[in-house]
Amino acid sequence: MKVIVLASNNAHKVQEIQSIFAEYKLDIYIISQKDVLGDSNIDIDETGSTLQENAMIKADAIYSITGLPVLADDTGLEVYSLDLAPGVYSARYAGEHGNDSANRKKLLTSLTYKTDRSARFRTVLHYKDSHHSFSIDGICEGNIIDQERGNNGFGYDSLFIPIGQTCTFAEMSEISKNTISHRALAAHSMALHLSSLKSSHHIPQEISYCILVSIFASLNKSEELSKLLQKAFEEGYTYLMMYEALLQVYLFAGFPAALEALSVLYEVYGSQSLKQSEEYNVERFIQRGQATSKQIYTTVYDKMMNKLQKISPEMSEWMIIEGYGKTLSRPGLSLQHRELCIIAILAAGNWKNQLYSHIRGALILGISPAIIQETCSYLLICNRIKEYHSAMTILRILSEDITH
Repeated sequence: MKVIVLASNNAHKVQEIQSIFAEYKLDIYIISQKDVLGDSNIDIDETGSTLQENAMIKADAIYSITGLPVLADDTGLEVYSLDLAPGVYSARYAGEHGNDSANRKKLLTSLTYKTDRSARFRTVLHYKDSHHSFSIDGICEGNIIDQERGNNGFGYDSLFIPIGQTCTFAEMSEISKNTISHRALAAHSMALHLSSLKSSHHIPQEISYCILVSIFASLNKSEELSKLLQKAFEEGYTYLMMYEALLQVYLFAGFPAALEALSVLYEVYGSQSLKQSEEYNVERFIQRGQATSKQIYTTVYDKMMNKLQKISPEMSEWMIIEGYGKTLSRPGLSLQHRELCIIAILAAGNWKNQLYSHIRGALILGISPAIIQETCSYLLICNRIKEYHSAMTILRILSEDITH
């Protein structure tokens, strides 16, 4: 699953684009910029001379702050007899930004002696991530009438009748307007284009599911977990993979969380045959646990174990035997993919010291910072804004340390 930030705080826009993307079976989750930046007041100067430039400016600005994939839009009314004015200046056509009434009045005045009243609404959607940057248009052709009609919508909606319609946008229901609107058309085109970029996801789709079920389990979000597991089942992802992701939750979020989650898994997938549990061989688990721990913690392994031994000899022993030897060395998920699930759980719980250790371990295992950030971005689906930024701070510190 890819999390994309919409450079807007308009909840309706988020919902509209999310709904359209769902029609194309895109495994994309749209969040508003507030969902990642909180109440931070981000003032972006839209200084472009075209709609595309403004959309690019917004996308670049939010991407530079968040590092997450971004969608940004800009919309304008373009009247053919006015040389496509007001265009990029649509929101401030009469001088004052956002004064819809004054803008409509100026438009009607400008068209007083014009016989050609054809016009188009145009939305430019710009997408930006670490590998791609492109724009897509959505255009709705129509005509400008000489008197306002309708009380819905905003901007120039009460003056614009789309071709093939008898009502202005302001006379239409929201649902009717959205089926033919410029923004909806742009979103449909964007969905088609993004579907061709599926292979560019950093994290394999099935591992995205493992990470998300781990987060939902650790936060005791049973309803969301059930829906996601149902989707995983329909997509053909195996019971074993989901089982392994949820089984290890007990190490980082406790037995209650793991048991509740595994119960949901059973309800969705039904009875599944798993191979018989591995024989409980303490000596083998110790050897395997020490090897796995040293692979993750490398040069700090001895220091960490000495400290843990002083704090709690029992925990020190259990971590090696139960944690790394018995659970995290199991087949079914690679160590790298297990680490991503662990990072997600620890980040969701804001366990900073443990998170620091596991992000460091993930980087040592060769997992890129981009993949770790994508993993943590799933927290934003659960509105864990503070926890996401806390994880990003740790990731930046560790990435700089490793680089230098």
